[in-house]
Amino acid sequence: SGVTRIFDDQFFVVKIRDKVVLRGRYSIDTSTSPKKIEMEYLTGSLFGTVVHGIYEVSANELKICTTMDGGAAPTQFESEKGSKLALDFYERRSK
Repeated sequence: SGVTRIFDDQFFVVKIRDKVVLRGRYSIDTSTSPKKIEMEYLTGSLFGTVVHGIYEVSANELKICTTMDGGAAPTQFESEKGSKLALDFYERRSK
């Protein structure tokens, strides 16, 4: 799909075919199960939007499930049609 999400310290960048389309900051809570993530978009079409979600990291994959309506973080990694949840999978790449 050509979409890349880069996480570094407390900031993230979303690229489409090497062009930066969104920037933001994030925070995580590793004390919960599943682990929680909060992302605030600082640029682009989602400027000012804060989304709450859950995440899971495996050896080569990052899985994130977020709300699209500003609601509380989901409790499971699922996104049914019309649910206002987004479930994304990212493959780890070398720097």
